[in-house]
Amino acid sequence: MNVSVSLKNIKMKKLTSKEVINWLTDKYHLPEWELFTEVVNDMVGGTRHSRRADAIALSLWRQPEQKKLQFDNLVPKHIRTTVIGFEVKVNRADWLQELKQSEKAETMKQYCNEWILVAPEDVVKPFEIPKGWGWMIPNPQKYHYFEIRPEYNPNPKLDIEFVVNLVKSSAKKSQQINDIWKILMR
Repeated sequence: MNVSVSLKNIKMKKLTSKEVINWLTDKYHLPEWELFTEVVNDMVGGTRHSRRADAIALSLWRQPEQKKLQFDNLVPKHIRTTVIGFEVKVNRADWLQELKQSEKAETMKQYCNEWILVAPEDVVKPFEIPKGWGWMIPNPQKYHYFEIRPEYNPNPKLDIEFVVNLVKSSAKKSQQINDIWKILMR
């Protein structure tokens, strides 16, 4: 007997933001990707005008199907990349607050080729997704799909300040790992 079960009908436990970030980390990892978390848009990081992306995935090599960029002839092929920004929402109230302040995400979206909302189905209604955003539904069992595909921005704003903020995010993660390692080795 062939039994087919839709994952949409299975009641899942509520995910936390940390679980969603961990899920993204499993999906976007070395050697193809590096995932940076809690990336701010300014060098100071923490001013009242700062904006934050929950995660930024940076492809570390060019995919064959990647669209040709306007500046392709100026940049060596080995450093071309794709930048994907993620906004993680795990509860409806937080999502509705985000919609009221959509300019917050737009500040970070300008640095990305794609901007994706990562949220369970019970948090978002499809008609609420801002124009140009994608919507990815996380599932801890590794099943995932795009409910809505993001628009592709062929010319993101990739300036030195943004790159420095990626490095700062990575350094913070490295320091945390180093601190944990020191504790374990005592």
